[in-house]
Amino acid sequence: MGSSEPLPTLESLHFPSAQLSISQTLSSLRRSALSVSNRLQSIENDGAFVHEVAEHYGLPLVANERCGSWYIPPSSKVGSAYFKSTDGHTGEWDFSLLMPDALSKTIPIWSAVLNRALFPSETAYHAVPLPPNYLGASEEAQIESRIEGFVNSLKSLKLDLETLRSNLSKPIRIAWANRSYYHPADLQKSSEYNLLVLCSASRRVHGAEMSEGGYIQGAGDDSEGWAHGLTPPVFWANHDLLKGTSEEDQPDVIGRLVGEFKVGNVSADVTGGFDASLSKRAIGKQFIRQRFAWLVSSKHDVNPSRATLQSVNAFLMS
Repeated sequence: MGSSEPLPTLESLHFPSAQLSISQTLSSLRRSALSVSNRLQSIENDGAFVHEVAEHYGLPLVANERCGSWYIPPSSKVGSAYFKSTDGHTGEWDFSLLMPDALSKTIPIWSAVLNRALFPSETAYHAVPLPPNYLGASEEAQIESRIEGFVNSLKSLKLDLETLRSNLSKPIRIAWANRSYYHPADLQKSSEYNLLVLCSASRRVHGAEMSEGGYIQGAGDDSEGWAHGLTPPVFWANHDLLKGTSEEDQPDVIGRLVGEFKVGNVSADVTGGFDASLSKRAIGKQFIRQRFAWLVSSKHDVNPSRATLQSVNAFLMS
């Protein structure tokens, strides 16, 4: 005898695995768009543009860390610099003893400070060079008004400015290169100045998302969160292999490649270069600033984490 209970309808059936919220669906799509494969392909695309800029100006490539090395093959990179992005935020301009980061504001500030400190008679290079149609007149005036104070901060470090002046030999002049324009369009190298081209490697992705059609703007940023330990040298040495590796196999392949790279580059000074013969001296923030400035200028391949840079700078600037 059959049951008197009615059969279930389609509407009454419950499939937990199918009950994804819109937020979960969007998060899944975002993770897929920001996959390691898409990041590495985007980095290679941006690296090709960086190479074009270097060829156009006939200049060597210096990586702006912490992510600049992703866009330059090691064989093409002559050095690194560290320009801190927060120094370029409105109202937060600074010369920064760590060397600032924003291509639109803080490197121009840095160049103006060096030009004034090292070449006081070359007044044509003392103004802060800023990109066209980017800042308002009020903000430009506020930046300009603080340059002399930054010059005094630089001099207070007691660095060997005479040697720096001799090495630099002539003032710095800045140009900008991005996917939209080269500015100034006709500017090239000259015997009268050192040309410094500020190159934005990534093309702009419109809208709120940071990816578009598989391309990721700023793909090399914050690599601690996506790279599985992969570093720029390992990437560029194995980019063809990585491109041919499936997404699910990439973490294991990356782990193997990174391990092989570390084994092949094991070297260390067990003493840490410590000189116990140095006399004791008072160590305050000013002394630490001087030593930190020396360290960053002398050791071009250091790559401290963003959290470390922020913590150290917050302490030194307090």
